[in-house]
Amino acid sequence: MSDLTKKAVDVIRKVGLKPTAQRVETLEFLYSNKNYQSIDTIFNSLLENYKVFSKATIHSTLEIFVEKGIVSKFYGLNGEARIDVSGSNHTHFICEKCGLIDKIKTYNVDDDITRKSLDYEITSKETTYKGLCNKCKDER
Repeated sequence: MSDLTKKAVDVIRKVGLKPTAQRVETLEFLYSNKNYQSIDTIFNSLLENYKVFSKATIHSTLEIFVEKGIVSKFYGLNGEARIDVSGSNHTHFICEKCGLIDKIKTYNVDDDITRKSLDYEITSKETTYKGLCNKCKDER
């Protein structure tokens, strides 16, 4: 068993799921391709190697992974769902010209103030900045 397979199996078991072939292969693919894959890209890539996958299986596997906190889902410029396997809440930047998606570091000074001022239990936060990446900005 490769290190990547072992990591995928361990993560899947840790959240109380059975490490089926489809779950393990899907998570291995995401670990190997960390650049915000669309569900169609994930499905088509896995289908090349594993003919037993169906789009419904991939979709339900990803939804379970989101629910269990293994991956997160966010939406790009065209509204297409993207899967992120980084495992932590973070901020995204999306280039409005070329569609580049990047993880960016932000300084959330007001997070504690926001949490204390609301009478809600906040479990996660999503922030997305949109604009022009350096390459597209330089092309103007």
